[in-house]
Amino acid sequence: MIGTIGYPPNVQPHPSGFEAGGYSEWAFFVICGAAVVALALPWAIRCALRRDFVPVLVILSALICSLVEPMLDMLGHLHWADDLTFLYANFGVPIPLLIPPCYIAFLGLKSYFCYVVIKNGAKQSHFYMLLVTGIVFDAVMETIGINLGVFMYYGYQPYSFLGFPYWWGFVNSGSFVTIGVMLWYLVPRLQGWQQLWLLAVAPSGMMISYFGVGWVHILAHNSNIPEWMRLIAATVTMAMMVGYMNVLHHFAGEKDVRRVPNWTLPRMFLYTVMTPTQKQRL
Repeated sequence: MIGTIGYPPNVQPHPSGFEAGGYSEWAFFVICGAAVVALALPWAIRCALRRDFVPVLVILSALICSLVEPMLDMLGHLHWADDLTFLYANFGVPIPLLIPPCYIAFLGLKSYFCYVVIKNGAKQSHFYMLLVTGIVFDAVMETIGINLGVFMYYGYQPYSFLGFPYWWGFVNSGSFVTIGVMLWYLVPRLQGWQQLWLLAVAPSGMMISYFGVGWVHILAHNSNIPEWMRLIAATVTMAMMVGYMNVLHHFAGEKDVRRVPNWTLPRMFLYTVMTPTQKQRL
């Protein structure tokens, strides 16, 4: 397969050839982004009024990070429905209005949660838990959008279930943990106006995950190699992401397990779905 002239192999240019309908677009917009942002913004503003600017900066960083979406859609083979409300286009991919709030919810607030866990002491198993919770929440959010007809992953996608390719969940979740580690390192070291450097953490952390770990599958995914070799490449990337959690723990994990909070996977899931105010009380 040579592919469309001017595009990598396996990439299908827009238009996508399917429509979602207005109800599906706005249901996905509210459920998987806007509702979370509406709950988080008052909390972030209250933190800023108390001179804790980190939540606001992380939200703004995630907003900036949403600009990378068209590149990832092209390389990962994702199509948006043709009848959505589009905000901008790049890499030949139109990006809908619903993407910025989704990025705030995941690359912003989920990454901030990873930062909170790591800041308070995280052992090796906690990094695995963060990876698992990120995969699950990403899969739930995207599976909703896929089955509402808002977007689809086209072509051969390894490890797909209900339309969602789980290799993508591994790389996305690795982004959340990477950003959490970057915040853990930078927040105590940046003072005053230096904190504006935090605006770079979400796009930088996401690219570290995608191209530092996900490169094996991304290269294979956009090549002419057989599907069985692409399956192996996806498997290698997913295994590398698990190993990458060990690397992050080596640098940012708490070595004295007596000082580590008693996180369990159910508690981590529960904490993730709490409102910011409930989290703060806890």
